Amino acid sequence: MEAKHKITEDMENKLFERYLAVKENYTLEAKNGWTSEKELKRMTVYSRNDKTTNSKWIRGQGVIPCSVAEAIELIKDDAIRKSIDNSCEETYTISKQKDHLLMYASSKKPGMFVSARDCIVLASVFTEDDGTAFFVGTSVETPDLPDKSGFVRAEIILVAWIFSPNKEDPKKTDVVYIISNDPKGWIPTALSDKFNLVQAVQVVHLEKYITKKSTEGGN
Repeated sequence: MEAKHKITEDMENKLFERYLAVKENYTLEAKNGWTSEKELKRMTVYSRNDKTTNSKWIRGQGVIPCSVAEAIELIKDDAIRKSIDNSCEETYTISKQKDHLLMYASSKKPGMFVSARDCIVLASVFTEDDGTAFFVGTSVETPDLPDKSGFVRAEIILVAWIFSPNKEDPKKTDVVYIISNDPKGWIPTALSDKFNLVQAVQVVHLEKYITKKSTEGGN
């Protein structure tokens, strides 16, 4: 019997291409073209114009008090992803296939005359020999998950969490978050730019979430 919400080879290939693009360009080496955009909540937010995806990438980074393996499990959790993203109205995993997650997410309505956005994202974990783990996602289209009334279906060109073992403290993990999207439909440029910059603050929110849970004895 054919699986509902089937993940096709084309979807997998697109996701793998996004992973390769992130892997090649996520560091702040000069060759990758990152420039400082803004200071937000104790963190410098960077941006770069990517020729491969023809899009603007936004980047945040930090250090979180857990292992790489623990970080991956946290970011796979629907409730945790929602709690660290202030713009998120709803998110849930539609299905799990071939080590991939097919996920739905919708945003809060950003303004009186601007529609809320939603998206369907395919994501997976790619692990390197040095212990670095890439949790990468990209928008996909599937005929049995049509557009929803009241929402504009946005395109997540790529979203990535990169977790690396901290060299100074084995109980900590270095984290980089990258987002690039096309909101589709009509939205003021200033509002779209602000939304993308604020998304990088999820790194700070994740650190606060883990610290709070550790203090409460829930980690």
